[in-house]
Amino acid sequence: MCVNGLVALMVLLFFVGDGLAWLGPILITTGIYIYTANKSALVKQHARQALAAQLIASLGWLLLLVLGFSAWGVALIFALVLVLVLVGLVLTPMVILALPFF
Repeated sequence: MCVNGLVALMVLLFFVGDGLAWLGPILITTGIYIYTANKSALVKQHARQALAAQLIASLGWLLLLVLGFSAWGVALIFALVLVLVLVGLVLTPMVILALPFF
C-alpha cells in the first residue's frame, strides 16, 4: 500500500533529511486519510494505521533527541567540573612546592 511506503519514507527522511522534511509524509498520509474517509474502509484503515505509526515514530524520535541532548549536556557539565577539580588537585602541590621560590 502507498500509505505504508510513506512510513518508510518518513523514517528515511529522519536520518538523511534536513529540517522538517519528515513532515511531508505525515501530511500526505493525513490527506489520504481525510480524502478516503467516506470512500473505502480498507484504505481508511490503512491510512489511519500508517498515520498512527508515523506520529508514534515522530514523537519517539523527538523524545529520543531531547533526552539524548539533555544527557549529553549533563555529562558535559560534569566533565567540565571534573576537569577543574582534577587540574586543581594536580596543580596545588606544584604551587605549594614553588611558593618558597617566589
